[in-house]
Amino acid sequence: MKVSTQADRREGVELMLMRIFIYDVDALFKRDHACDYSIKRCIHSSK
Repeated sequence: MKVSTQADRREGVELMLMRIFIYDVDALFKRDHACDYSIKRCIHSSK
């Protein structure tokens, strides 16, 4: 098992945020507000 370094963790967080951002944009385009709100809940609960 690979030990995760500081850089690895940061990269993982950036990837996660990028994915959330893409989902957010996708939800906006679809005008899917329920999805939009659930994504925001996920962001808040992960803090």
